[in-house]
Amino acid sequence: MTQVIIIGAVGLLVGIALGWLLASGRYRETLAEEKARGAANLEKAEWAERAQEQLRETFQALAARTLQTNNEAFITQTREQLESILKQFRGDWSTQKEQFTNLVQPVEKGLKALDDQVRHLEQRREGAYKALEQHLGDLKDAHHQLRDETGHLRSALTTSSSARGQWGEVQLRRIVELAGMANHIDFDEQQQSGGARPDLILRLPGHGILPVDAKTSLQDYLRAHDADNENDRKRSLKAHALAMRGHVRALGNKEYWKQFERTPEVVVMFVPNEACLGAAFEEDPGLIEFGLEHKVLLATPVTLFGLLRAVAYGWQQQETTDNARLIAEEGRALCDRLAKFMGHLQGTGKGLEKAVLAYNDAIGSAETRLMPSARRLRDLGATTAEVTAPEPIELQPRIPDTPNDEAASA
Repeated sequence: MTQVIIIGAVGLLVGIALGWLLASGRYRETLAEEKARGAANLEKAEWAERAQEQLRETFQALAARTLQTNNEAFITQTREQLESILKQFRGDWSTQKEQFTNLVQPVEKGLKALDDQVRHLEQRREGAYKALEQHLGDLKDAHHQLRDETGHLRSALTTSSSARGQWGEVQLRRIVELAGMANHIDFDEQQQSGGARPDLILRLPGHGILPVDAKTSLQDYLRAHDADNENDRKRSLKAHALAMRGHVRALGNKEYWKQFERTPEVVVMFVPNEACLGAAFEEDPGLIEFGLEHKVLLATPVTLFGLLRAVAYGWQQQETTDNARLIAEEGRALCDRLAKFMGHLQGTGKGLEKAVLAYNDAIGSAETRLMPSARRLRDLGATTAEVTAPEPIELQPRIPDTPNDEAASA
């Protein structure tokens, strides 16, 4: 067994040695071939480099020559074209100049008109700014004046009871005028009646009378608006409601309805400020019921205006009724006069009929008695004038149209 292994190993070594010898020989041959191929390639590379250098020099020379030739040709062609264009431009310059002038002149005129318009607008703008500045100054002065007058009015309404009364009467008169009630026709101002003095007596249709009294209670109300804290405000509003209740009680105690005939048992208490009465209602919700118990109707400018408009409408209806009554009376008088006139007209017709009959008899007598003699005288040559008798009037009685005939004709 050992001998076999040794023999196999010796054979393997011999094979390896033989392979190495064979490979060494082949490698030397390959190396020689590669050296020869490298030398050939190096020679080819040198030849290619020399050829490339020669081609580069040749191409550069050809390119320079071609560029010079092309530049000369391009310059020549460009010069010829420019000369042609200049000749054409010089030939058409006068025509083009005239056309350009015709195109520019309207634009110049438009720009000049636009410049004039802009200047005019600028002048108007400056004038408008000055007028606006003047108006603003006037408005500022009016505002200061209004503020001063408002302060004076507030001071007067706060401190003077007579001023408050006069202001209430002025507001009352304005409401009456706005409602269309003519002065001293449907109402009387400051009428004295038995010691009582209502501000206004409204005359109702049917000879009725409704007294109206203006009460202005603003002192506590304005104090409430000027209050710095809520407690002072509530205290002033409560005093305002109590003052309003006092006015209602005092006005109800005057009992104006007992001083006039045909008047409703109520008096209108006019409060010229909506907010003033609204604040009193808010603080004293039972103020309306209290006023009705004392036969006092609380009215603001809006409610009084509605009441006056209703009274004005009643007066219009009253005038319409009176006018209808007068129209009926005039119609009856007209019918009576028409009947009397028809009697006279009938007598005149009978007299005309007798006159027509007498006229026709005279014409008949002339035809039978006078005309034959006149014709004989004309035939004898006594005259050349031709005498003709007038035509008689025919009496044709007129048949009055019946309602059926009128309907048929319609």
